[in-house]
Amino acid sequence: MKSIAARAHMLERATALSTVLSDRADRAHRDLLITEVRTSVQASFEVRTSILAIYVVLRET
Repeated sequence: MKSIAARAHMLERATALSTVLSDRADRAHRDLLITEVRTSVQASFEVRTSILAIYVVLRET
């Protein structure tokens, strides 16, 4: 049977690991949101550029 000190140490390690994993998940989620925003901004820019190009072509005809 494990001693109380050994169990306490295991609990501390498990808590530390849980904190590290939670922090990594938060960071990954934040990075994903940043990527989604960048992708959305890029897509919006491409749509505006396409609309402008169509406008220029129609104006010239």
